[in-house]
Amino acid sequence: MFDTGALNQVKTCTDTIMNISQLEEDMLKQKAKLDWLNLGDGNNSYFHASIKERNKHIGLHTLFSLQGELLSNHEAIEQEILEFYKELVGTTTNKLIGIDSHCIRKGDQT
Repeated sequence: MFDTGALNQVKTCTDTIMNISQLEEDMLKQKAKLDWLNLGDGNNSYFHASIKERNKHIGLHTLFSLQGELLSNHEAIEQEILEFYKELVGTTTNKLIGIDSHCIRKGDQT
């Protein structure tokens, strides 16, 4: 039959080897990360470059004025937006154009 003492000893040694192997792997990962952080930039430049690229594509390029004129000049769009909100300052209304207040209060019932 099998020697249970030897079998337990093999199991204990195997567990010890697995634990040491895991510790070594963790240590190497930490060392590699430390080297990467010391030599690299912590991936910050990639992050900032991707945000910069994304922001290039986000923007308001055209806008219809209240008179129906298509505006594509940045300054004209900015001026139209400013004028729109200047007209709203200090005013009140019971009806919000383009907003279904009932739906906002009750939620979508579909």
